[in-house]
Amino acid sequence: MADRGIDRPAIESAWRALGGRLAVLAGSLAALASLLGGAPPHVAALRGAVAWAVLLAISKLGLAALCRAIELDQKHAEDER
Repeated sequence: MADRGIDRPAIESAWRALGGRLAVLAGSLAALASLLGGAPPHVAALRGAVAWAVLLAISKLGLAALCRAIELDQKHAEDER
């Protein structure tokens, strides 16, 4: 199997896009669930915003871990040559 390398900018871009969309989805669902549960709109909006911020932070931490793993993998591949 040929080693084609890893296209890091493409992976980072895709990860950011996916993380942002998942954060928006989670925030929207949290706000909707709060509204359906009878919470006032300002409380539902706050819960949605907190869910969005938490998921966005988790996504950024995941991206940092992924980038570090790519760096270590590339370094390991260079050491084997």
